[in-house]
Amino acid sequence: MLNLIADHLKFNYTVQQLVKDNNYGAANGTDSQGRDTWNGMIGELIKSRADWRWPRS
Repeated sequence: MLNLIADHLKFNYTVQQLVKDNNYGAANGTDSQGRDTWNGMIGELIKSRADWRWPRS
């Protein structure tokens, strides 16, 4: 599906790495400061281990 969208909108993309726990992301508790903790892709973004980049024109 991503290939079709990229072809239609004329952009390139690279998938660098899948998350280690193979989850999309779900709240899975709270930390010692009362903040929600997340697993999966959402957790990777929150922990700054992944990013989402959109090219600027």
